[in-house]
Amino acid sequence: IDDAMKYYEKALAIQREAYLSGHIDTAGTLNNIGNLYYRRKDHDRALKYYQEALEMRKSFYPEGHNHIAASLNNIGTILRSKKNYTEALQTHEHALDMRQKFYPSGHV
Repeated sequence: IDDAMKYYEKALAIQREAYLSGHIDTAGTLNNIGNLYYRRKDHDRALKYYQEALEMRKSFYPEGHNHIAASLNNIGTILRSKKNYTEALQTHEHALDMRQKFYPSGHV
């Protein structure tokens, strides 16, 4: 995990310098760093990166896009880990609603 974190942080620094106003790839890197912090059980840091990825994705994708739903799902998982069950459930339900609208009926 430490090696992955080092490379993701380096990639993030390069992306922030190259794309001053943000880029969709930067959102993916933020999300991946959040995943690593989640695996380390550093939920506060994971949440920070997931929230930043969500805001960036909202600026690039239309409302209801699957990548926005994925970010919401990650945030819901962190909230559940922090025992904030009511907010976690609401966040997961919002992500589910988005995915059900994004994918056609019967999608596998």
